[in-house]
Amino acid sequence: MIMNIAIIGGGISGLSTAYYLIKKAKEKGKNIKITIFEKKDKLGGKVNTEYYNGFIIEKGPNGWLSSKEAPTKLAKELNLKIIEANKNAQKRYVFLNGKLIRIPEDPISFILSQVLSWKGKLRLALEPFIKPSNKEDETVAEFIIRRLGREALDKLLDPMIAGIFAGNPFRLSIRSAFPKVWELEKKYGSLIKGMLALKKQRKIEKASAGPTGNLLSLEKGLYEFITALENFLKESGVRIFLNSSLLPLEKREGKYILEDKNNNIEETFDRVILSCPAFAASKLVSNIDKRLSELLQEIKYTPIAVVACAFKKEDLYSAKGFKEGFGFLVPYKEKRNILGVLFDSLVFENRAPKGYVLLRIMLGGARKPELVLREKKEIVKIALNELKDILKLSKDPIFTRCYRYLRGIPHYELYHHKLVEEIFRLGKKYNLSFLSNAYAGVAFADCIKAAESLANEIL
Repeated sequence: MIMNIAIIGGGISGLSTAYYLIKKAKEKGKNIKITIFEKKDKLGGKVNTEYYNGFIIEKGPNGWLSSKEAPTKLAKELNLKIIEANKNAQKRYVFLNGKLIRIPEDPISFILSQVLSWKGKLRLALEPFIKPSNKEDETVAEFIIRRLGREALDKLLDPMIAGIFAGNPFRLSIRSAFPKVWELEKKYGSLIKGMLALKKQRKIEKASAGPTGNLLSLEKGLYEFITALENFLKESGVRIFLNSSLLPLEKREGKYILEDKNNNIEETFDRVILSCPAFAASKLVSNIDKRLSELLQEIKYTPIAVVACAFKKEDLYSAKGFKEGFGFLVPYKEKRNILGVLFDSLVFENRAPKGYVLLRIMLGGARKPELVLREKKEIVKIALNELKDILKLSKDPIFTRCYRYLRGIPHYELYHHKLVEEIFRLGKKYNLSFLSNAYAGVAFADCIKAAESLANEIL
């Protein structure tokens, strides 16, 4: 008996799910047939790489941390060449009071750092003596202010949240957005005590203000993952339909009817995996369960714009405010129009030809969503004005690119975990699976890990 599976969405979640389903089916001796429906004219979703005159420009995510094993394992299985960020990746900055200040990497440099005032540092030192909360969930802001103080939120956590979620800490859920941090308090009663315990267990090499592990990517950008997966799936007999326009799902006699108007297809499937954004999944299940559709619609997204620009290396390095490193983030309190800047080719040298530097500037998010709605030329102008002012840069870039995402990054709001639990419960009732960055992790690595777990569950 053959299990006929439809995967709706051809991003990294959908493609890696198909890959693991094929792999697991072979291991278990099961027969499956997979069809992928993708709305756009190419696969990949927000994983997309542009190649221009020797520049490798990521339109979306640019890598993963070595502490996240799923992408590394998948890349090796697909025979892809992994590259590691150079030492510049360790030098991260925050823009405070008109200049770039390096984020400390260890306790000693933290004490000497200018990021927090002495008052802020002393408040931080009280963290082990703060009683843990019994609340089921809190916003990130509530959690951080309670444990570390307001200054730590404003100067350290707020810019970090802008870099990961383009989000608002007063709305984001600590339990869903940063589950490991939430678990540290529950298990150890203190973040500092928890970090020291983990260090002793050698689960992390050192306590650090930045993310654990080294940043990794692929030699020619993350789209290599998409190309390799597409080739593998086609060779394995998976059908892939682009430019799909699916009608809401219908169910008859325990099976799903999928109708794709653009590709003139109407077929029956045993199992449907919705690896599309939550708002798209909401429309597709509207005929199956109204409550399920409404729950999916409750998941919010933040808009974001990315402006890529390249400078002559000598022009950038001569700017008075420039400091070599990974890039910098901007706290809300600075009242700027950008969220942060990544110095892509200073981290992965092959991202730009010799003598040039590739940067990416992030705008919008929960702070200023209206910026993303503006014309691309205006977005570029705003981004460059901010960059020049912050870095004291007088030269113009040799080229620019602008990428806009009106619903870019899922925003895990308070009690998001309950929302996801109910969505998954109803999904199980109807033999539907939901898999994307909308549920349990927005990172590239999270999507691949979840895909493998789902494939194991289905088979």
